Amino acid sequence: MSIAVRELGMGDRLMLEELVDALTRDAEGTPVVDALAPVASGALAFLASGDSFAYAAYLDNDVAGGFWGVRIRRPDGAVSVEIFDLHVMTGARRQGIGTLLVEAAVAHARRADAADVVLRGGPDVAALATSLGAAEADRRLMRWSLR
Repeated sequence: MSIAVRELGMGDRLMLEELVDALTRDAEGTPVVDALAPVASGALAFLASGDSFAYAAYLDNDVAGGFWGVRIRRPDGAVSVEIFDLHVMTGARRQGIGTLLVEAAVAHARRADAADVVLRGGPDVAALATSLGAAEADRRLMRWSLR
């Protein structure tokens, strides 16, 4: 069994569409409706904004999880990285994939010289927060200071 986490870019259109479809079906049980299709992919349009990014986790070459994120310059000049919709596929849970995704997010933030990382929402944030020792009140939002 092999686990890999990878940042997806503009050249990864098929992998990006596979990630969006797999995570949406697993989390919501419904197929993805891309509001920008057939003109452009919503996921590609998201990445094209420049400060956006997506990561996918793979378990033996199958989508096992992922998240979306944005790099935000705050009014004080510092940079924050915000992660949204972190999700681990139902059949891939309890194998450390959520932790690997968080580690990828923190590494991405460090490369972006961010002051902090904020993880918001997503169906798996509460469970992940619990496993990482977050307090009850902090289970829908997690923040790591990098400075």
